[in-house]
Amino acid sequence: MKNTKLFPFERNNYYYGKLLSAEDFELEQRYGNDKRRMLSRLLDGCGVVAGLSVVDIDEQTISIEAGVALDAYGREIVVDKPFVQRLSDIDGFVSESRKGGRYVYLCIEYDEEEADRVFNITDEPVPKNSAEYSHGHIRENFHLYLTAQEPVRQLPAAARLYEQEHTFQPVEDVTIRHIVPRFVQAGKTARIHIRIENLGRRNLSFSYDLILNHFASGGQPRIHVTFDEMLFERTGVYDLYFPVGVSDTEGESAGVSVDPETVKLSLSGQLQEAVLNGEVNSQIVREDVAQAVADYHYRTAMEELFAKSGEAIYLARIFLVRAADTFLIERITGMPFGQYIYSGVLADASTRLLREMEPAESYAPEKAVQKPEPGRVSVSAKEESLLVAQGVCEIALTSPARRGDRFFSGDILHGLGIGDVTITLGMEKISGHIVYGSSEVYEQTREEGIDAELAADLSPENGSFTIGLRLITETSERVARIHWMAVRSSAQKEEEIGERKLFIKPNVLELSVREAYTLEAVCQNMAEKAVRWSVQEHGGTVDEHGLYTAPGVPGVYEVMAQSVAFPDVRASIYVLVRE
Repeated sequence: MKNTKLFPFERNNYYYGKLLSAEDFELEQRYGNDKRRMLSRLLDGCGVVAGLSVVDIDEQTISIEAGVALDAYGREIVVDKPFVQRLSDIDGFVSESRKGGRYVYLCIEYDEEEADRVFNITDEPVPKNSAEYSHGHIRENFHLYLTAQEPVRQLPAAARLYEQEHTFQPVEDVTIRHIVPRFVQAGKTARIHIRIENLGRRNLSFSYDLILNHFASGGQPRIHVTFDEMLFERTGVYDLYFPVGVSDTEGESAGVSVDPETVKLSLSGQLQEAVLNGEVNSQIVREDVAQAVADYHYRTAMEELFAKSGEAIYLARIFLVRAADTFLIERITGMPFGQYIYSGVLADASTRLLREMEPAESYAPEKAVQKPEPGRVSVSAKEESLLVAQGVCEIALTSPARRGDRFFSGDILHGLGIGDVTITLGMEKISGHIVYGSSEVYEQTREEGIDAELAADLSPENGSFTIGLRLITETSERVARIHWMAVRSSAQKEEEIGERKLFIKPNVLELSVREAYTLEAVCQNMAEKAVRWSVQEHGGTVDEHGLYTAPGVPGVYEVMAQSVAFPDVRASIYVLVRE
């Protein structure tokens, strides 16, 4: 019963003396299955419910962990125990590997198979197209396959309710996505999200102008976008955010598009021909955005079910290193398109966690901190030098900006490394004076300019922070200039947050025979960054500084890096050496 047609619903009408056939019993099963699947699809969506992680067993074998998913028809896909398979034995590998791409996607779909072959014991003539033997059971199963084709709709099912995107693929291995809210509130602020993926080996840099329609940034209908991968830790996926103001025109579409005359894109310094065409739009509404999203869901959910998109569930993106007729699994990234189902249990846990994390209204006296007397400064016996970084951040405001409106900056790298730092913020006035703290203190002598409360949200694990402001009075100013200063002790040990990790840059390398290249070891959450380099036997040489020299024989060779302070933390890359 690999059924994809859920409607119309039809069930048996029983009466005394009714002769039941195989078709009647199949109808009985189909009626219950179709109703359950319809409700699962409408109430829960499509995606992974639990488990189904993909890990590499060796260079050519993967394992899919036990788990459950719902497909686009509401059918349950169950992997009841870990499933181990060589990548070359999965459907689609031969056809996709011939294309020579850097990676393939592992997808899973619902499947059925006949089981328990039995003898047909009826005395009646065997019906046409029937066999003397049949199968007593139908076993529900799953089918894995590989593809290089990305899904038509990149956003997860839930995100499609409140976001829209437009995808550009200007050059091979590079994808740029513009993501905007599906609905924005008239006269308020919104956020443009640009997601960049570079799955190639060359560093990406680009710049272009965004043309804004019914959006504004600092009062201007344009945003200049620049990106240089060399300024980021190499992860392959990067996110940029731009706050914008929304016009006060209800019912219009607010759009974002690229000015093609301003596009400049380079790979490792070499200018590329790139075309970025297309627009993505938001609907301007007067009511609450959450209500607009709910109305959209009720209006379109049934249409989406009838559309029967049959979209696959993408479990992993598998990167490959190819050499002649063989291949190696370089790395695996799970759930590349975030196709998860957010269950009620998870929602309840998140709500409870947020409630537990709320700050207490009062503190016990014994935990109070003893403060120095007013007018006196407490100095430690051993003076320590301080590391200081400072800068100016400009935050675009909507016009007019009303009292109580909140605005936020993007991530700001303070440059003092990971760990705790102290952030001081000051608002620049029109006169050039800088007011630190709340400007309400100087209410009697308030200068012209923006009056706002300032706050900083520190991210110790990333070495960055964001600035937020809340307006105390209405203002017609378009840009807020905020001076910031970050301070930390030079003697403070770099805080080790989270799991210790070690990466090697680049993550894949191609060299000619006897060619040399300096590798870089990136230590995460480790204060001690010394590493010990090594290479497999007959795989060339590597010195203590990471300078690798390829051997004189072509092949694929592994280069390893191991933390000196934490020997269990290590990383490796494969080097493809060609003639």
